[in-house]
Amino acid sequence: MHINLSYSVTKKVQSSILEIEIIGNMEGKNQFKITDPHEKLLMCGYFEGKLKKTCLYVGNFPPGEYLFQIDENKKESFFVLDV
Repeated sequence: MHINLSYSVTKKVQSSILEIEIIGNMEGKNQFKITDPHEKLLMCGYFEGKLKKTCLYVGNFPPGEYLFQIDENKKESFFVLDV
């Protein structure tokens, strides 16, 4: 299901926390997932309710590039830095 949703993610994660900012309205139950560049699923779950901003802990990810996606929207890349 594609929803008309825009969001942005922290491009460079230095503090083990990935910040997701929702642009527009997001309501209901929406699935998110984080994959590596080879599409290996590393984390998934659901956001519920009305959200404008939320955070996910990614401190257990090794340094590198990852992809974040909500439902069938486009993937946003982010980098976990070695801190």
